[in-house]
Amino acid sequence: MAKLIGLLYLENSLASHAFTPARISVLELLASQAAIALENARLYNDLREREARIRRLVDANIIGG
Repeated sequence: MAKLIGLLYLENSLASHAFTPARISVLELLASQAAIALENARLYNDLREREARIRRLVDANIIGG
């Protein structure tokens, strides 16, 4: 299932037919790689937040450590 991660807006009013099928393919590849990088950054941030929460619980002796 596809999930919207971001939006890439490209506009070119100076040259007609600037976005050829080959260039669009490259842009699609770059956009998918950017989406993966953004999702990975979000996941790593979530992990850091969870680790910090666990560390606070351990430091407060709420859970053993």
